[in-house]
Amino acid sequence: YQDEIRLIKLHHGQARFTVAKDSQRPFEVHSDGLSVRALGTVFDMYNPETGDLRVTVQEHAVSARLLAEDNPGLNENNPAVLINGGQQLHYRGGLTLPAPQNSDISQLTAWQQRRLFINNRPLSELIAELNRYRTGRIFLSDAELGNLRVTGVFSLDNPEDTLHKISVGLALQSTRLGAWWVVLHR
Repeated sequence: YQDEIRLIKLHHGQARFTVAKDSQRPFEVHSDGLSVRALGTVFDMYNPETGDLRVTVQEHAVSARLLAEDNPGLNENNPAVLINGGQQLHYRGGLTLPAPQNSDISQLTAWQQRRLFINNRPLSELIAELNRYRTGRIFLSDAELGNLRVTGVFSLDNPEDTLHKISVGLALQSTRLGAWWVVLHR
């Protein structure tokens, strides 16, 4: 925090911010070339280290813009994008920001209640999310398993129980390699 700005750099992970408006000291979050400025709001930012940033606004609005110093070739007059409550911006890189999309905020913020909503997504995405909440790593034996489609609401309070339910529901076997690694296979 400085006299003229409140700035956080999010290297990876997910964080929720509840921000009081202060025109003398704006609040910004920078992550992988994207700057998000709070306009008196509640929002979260997710950087899973895959070049796939997501900004979800629960209340009020934020403005997002690309940082010229992190994006070579970017026009200095790049416009900011306004993201209102109930919307999400999904930035996958490049020199332009996409338009924000209306979203189901209850599903996108379920992680704050230690739940995970997955709606017709690949198993690989579910495993990647579950890996964030458990010690060790879960691996899939082949890419074909990662493409299996999954829908459900999963508890993050007990990741081992959730892993067991996934295995049973998809008729998968799990092999433990020591205390930390689990391989899912047929």
